[in-house]
Amino acid sequence: SCGPVIGRSIVRDLYGHEQAASLLSRMMIVFGVVPILAPLAGSALLDAAGWQAVFWLHAAIALALIAASARVLAESAPRRRAIESPLAMARGYAGLLGQRAFLAPFLVMLGVQLGIIAFVTNSAVTLIRGFGLTPYQYSFVFALVMLGQIGGAFAGSRLVTRHGVRAMLRLGAAFAACAGIAVAALAWIDLRHWAAVAVPMCGYLFAASLVIPNATAAALQPFPERAGSASSLMGALAFGIGALLGAVLGWCFDGSARPMASAAALGGAAAWLAIGLLPPQAAPAHGPR
Repeated sequence: SCGPVIGRSIVRDLYGHEQAASLLSRMMIVFGVVPILAPLAGSALLDAAGWQAVFWLHAAIALALIAASARVLAESAPRRRAIESPLAMARGYAGLLGQRAFLAPFLVMLGVQLGIIAFVTNSAVTLIRGFGLTPYQYSFVFALVMLGQIGGAFAGSRLVTRHGVRAMLRLGAAFAACAGIAVAALAWIDLRHWAAVAVPMCGYLFAASLVIPNATAAALQPFPERAGSASSLMGALAFGIGALLGAVLGWCFDGSARPMASAAALGGAAAWLAIGLLPPQAAPAHGPR
């Protein structure tokens, strides 16, 4: 959890509004590629060297990242501050939640993330147990859907510098709402074919990759002195709500795609409605600190 939190904070420290959103979009390309390649690499390593080799590889990568960070990654914050007490941190988090400039883009992001969480936590059981796919076939369907995330992140990294963060949020939220409604409609007519889930969810993840980096940049930009707190609050709330959603969807599973698809539709619609909560004008842009 520390990696994404610190990474978002560093981007906020070093880059302006659109530039930060563009870089966060490029980071999402990596997040889309890794879930596709990691199972293939893990299977090959497992066959070649046994399960222990997977953990040795994890340790080696971690050590390499620590060494690289110590050598090339300088402190991005302008000055060191005293460590806050837990009570002061709680007050800071409450203050952020009371700021429309933080809460509105976070709610847009949370809406689209609900659909992603629904797919990640329930697509395997839905497509394998409900639709009869083999685990091998499911891996290809999952990879197809993740291509939507890669494509959306690639497009967003280029479009945001020309059209701005607010335009990307509107476009992504509208597209997510349409894709979520589409997958829900196909699920509720009980069309049990993998494409009825994969195609609209591919579009949904494309839209989510337009929203998430830009919503993150929009939520962090007005708070240069509390970028770390804002980033950690976003992550904690998103993961906490996601865990609750995963449990609810597991309890609601009925062998169809309806619970998962309904969550995607509600999430996309919520993101689109949350666009109306954004401040009338963007917060004053802060350059690199």
